[in-house]
Amino acid sequence: MNVSLRPVDPAADAPTITRWVVADRASFWGMGDLGVEDVAQIYGYIDEQDHLASYVFEVDAAPVGLLQTYDPEVDEIGAFYDRRPGDVGVHLLLSDDPARIGRTAEVLAAGFRFLTALPGMQRLVLEPDARNEASLALLDRLGAERGPLVDLRTSISEKPAQFYFFDRQRALDVASSGEQC
Repeated sequence: MNVSLRPVDPAADAPTITRWVVADRASFWGMGDLGVEDVAQIYGYIDEQDHLASYVFEVDAAPVGLLQTYDPEVDEIGAFYDRRPGDVGVHLLLSDDPARIGRTAEVLAAGFRFLTALPGMQRLVLEPDARNEASLALLDRLGAERGPLVDLRTSISEKPAQFYFFDRQRALDVASSGEQC
């Protein structure tokens, strides 16, 4: 099995991403009422920003999820926690595609390898919706440090957000081990 990441192609990937974000299991992603054109515009905007990036996870060339990064020094989410130099903000969405089923650990390890290779990365910052019990449980199992619970209100999102942090060493451990999730 080969797990890889590639940059999102906003127009070409919009139909696939739309299927993922409108699924009931992705309700916490906050895009459940969008169409393909809307999704293409959003990822086109992300692609144009220096402080944002989006990638597609692929397992043997089959798209199975999204990894998005942001710079908390620039992004408004950074105002909701104590930022540090080298922080990299992360959004993660895994699909229920059959190619991913049973491969979550390998997919996450590949994502962590990618993230830990980013220049200057010292800590990963995630802020899932606090009502998303599956995401919280996953981050707890992976050994992330729980941060503040905040009422996150930004120009594009309103949610109770539970911050989690992976220091560089813990992120490297997850990247190298492919721990069971």
